[in-house]
Amino acid sequence: MKRTFMITVASAFLLASAAALAAPGDSEVPPSTGPGEAAPPREPARPPADPTRPPEDPTKPPADSAKPPADGGHLPGAGDPFKPGPKRWPTVMYGLGLSGGMNIVPQFFLHAFTKAAVRKTYNIYDLAAGIHFVRRKKLMDMTVRVMFGHYGISDGNWLGRGDHTFAETDYTEFHNMNFLWADVTWTWHTRLARHFYLSYGVGIGLGWVMGKVYTTPSEGCTPDNYYRTDMCRPSGLPVDACDGNTCSREALASHPQREREKVPPVLPAINGTIGLRYDIFRHMSVKLETGIFLPGFWFWQLGATFFF
Repeated sequence: MKRTFMITVASAFLLASAAALAAPGDSEVPPSTGPGEAAPPREPARPPADPTRPPEDPTKPPADSAKPPADGGHLPGAGDPFKPGPKRWPTVMYGLGLSGGMNIVPQFFLHAFTKAAVRKTYNIYDLAAGIHFVRRKKLMDMTVRVMFGHYGISDGNWLGRGDHTFAETDYTEFHNMNFLWADVTWTWHTRLARHFYLSYGVGIGLGWVMGKVYTTPSEGCTPDNYYRTDMCRPSGLPVDACDGNTCSREALASHPQREREKVPPVLPAINGTIGLRYDIFRHMSVKLETGIFLPGFWFWQLGATFFF
């Protein structure tokens, strides 16, 4: 009986010791959940909050975050300006706009094709206007443009280059000369400053010549007097039909040698441009550019484009 009591007491003591060892204390790490698995680390205690500091706004970006550029320009070290973000501009935009400017045929250009052109110093200046569509992808624009220009070319004595003598000079009349053309131009841009760019490009197009041209042979013409219609003039006209600068169209209308010339209705063309672009805001750009449209003229244009 005494032996049985002692065995019972010893068993109870062993069970109590095992239970105490199995319960984790404050300084003990919980056992791993499986063979070969490390116990998860404990989170460090957070320092107490400063009661004098205002709470942080979770929607506000960190103070040291870099502000992305608002336009699509490239600057050294600026990263990708078209990376998606709340203030990035779209990679591709489309726009419609208006253009207006002046087309110029300078004297040296005329002298490349003519021996005589109205006067010794003669240039052609006329206005043009039109509409355009732009597809802008990053720093490249593709522009489809339709323009209309009036050409007030003066009547007078004209003689083309080549194997022609001044005895072949014609008094030439230009009636309602207009030019309608369409072109496609590819323009690239280099950023100079915020929203400010240098532009340069090339294009191809077609032009439609409108109007009528009449010629009447002139007599008594030399390199020194072809610009004086009182000395170099069509024969058979009344004395007062020519005033020294031009001859009367009414008098020429009945001249037996007067002929209507064939003007090519459609002309292929190429152009080259250089200019400056300024983005007023995301949906509005203005551009001042100059260039050459061949065959034809040198031009200055100012255009505005609205992007949507």
